[in-house]
Formats: sequence, structure tokens, C-alpha cells
Amino acid sequence: MTFKKWFSADIPTGWGVILLRSIEVAVVAFLVMQAKEWFDARTFDIPGTAADAGLIAAGVFVLNAIWMRVNSAATQRNDPGQ
Repeated sequence: MTFKKWFSADIPTGWGVILLRSIEVAVVAFLVMQAKEWFDARTFDIPGTAADAGLIAAGVFVLNAIWMRVNSAATQRNDPGQ
């Protein structure tokens, strides 16, 4: 498998996929950070952790959106017959 094939193996196919990935990332980030808070302070910081998880998910959303747009533009440029 070439580097180009490996890099393009998981390109998001639509906005629904991007949204679902962002939600999954937010949930996992929230749970991991809550576990860290419990380990460090023996208490939960739900508002702070939720805000951090939301920021992480927003970043993932933006990066996946850029990746999808760049890939669709490259695909259209390489196949003008579509």
C-alpha cells in the first residue's frame, strides 16, 4: 500500500460522517478526561471537562471538513469528466 492510498483510506464521505466522528471524539474525550480528573483530584469537573471535550470535537470537525473539501477538490481536478 502506497503512502497516498494509506493517507486517503479514511477520508470522510459526507457531513453526516464528520458530525458522527466529532460526537464520538467528544464522548471519548469527555470520559477520558473525567477519569483523569477522578484519578488526580478524586472529584469530577463536569463543566470544565465538557467544555474541553467540545473544543476537541470542534477541532476534529474542522480538520475533517478541510480534509473532505481538499479531497473533493483534488478528485474533481483529477477527473474533469464528472
